[in-house]
Amino acid sequence: MDGGQLILIGGGLALLCVVLFVIGTVFQALGVVFGLVGNVLELVVNLFNTGPIPGCGCVIAVAGVALCGVMIVLVSNIATTCSGPNPVNFCLFFGG
Repeated sequence: MDGGQLILIGGGLALLCVVLFVIGTVFQALGVVFGLVGNVLELVVNLFNTGPIPGCGCVIAVAGVALCGVMIVLVSNIATTCSGPNPVNFCLFFGG
């Protein structure tokens, strides 16, 4: 073996170490991401099966989200009246 082959072998082994480190890091990151997705799916499935009747928890969660949406729409509609000549008490309460 001459010196050039030893340098190539050493460089190849160093490159292999770097590649294996990158692959290991990527697989670990993917494991974290897939674990997070799995935990979220497990939470959704458990929420769906909560209550005396399967699906009751899901209906309650959807109703809660819908209630939040209705409240946002109501507040935004009330907030549009704040710039008028006679603002509602809501605007006066929040300093609008």
